[in-house]
Amino acid sequence: MSNVSEIYSDGFNLTIPSDSHLPDLVPGEWRAGSHGWWVFLKPLTPGEHKVFYNVRVLPTGPTSSPGVNPTSTDITYNLKVN
Repeated sequence: MSNVSEIYSDGFNLTIPSDSHLPDLVPGEWRAGSHGWWVFLKPLTPGEHKVFYNVRVLPTGPTSSPGVNPTSTDITYNLKVN
């Protein structure tokens, strides 16, 4: 998995306006950050492509993540490159 990178940001200020279209957000200025695992692809040739990946987080075992609830997801993107 040489094309997978863990990227995270320093903390930053996030402003949620009082007229936000999301009803459960509390307006104000909040500290925030970003963290994720990102996959970088080489440029795709024109045509249709299917990108599939899965995520598994296990609380025990050889690839364990202590202190987390087990979770999994399968995600597929169907892309059309012109």
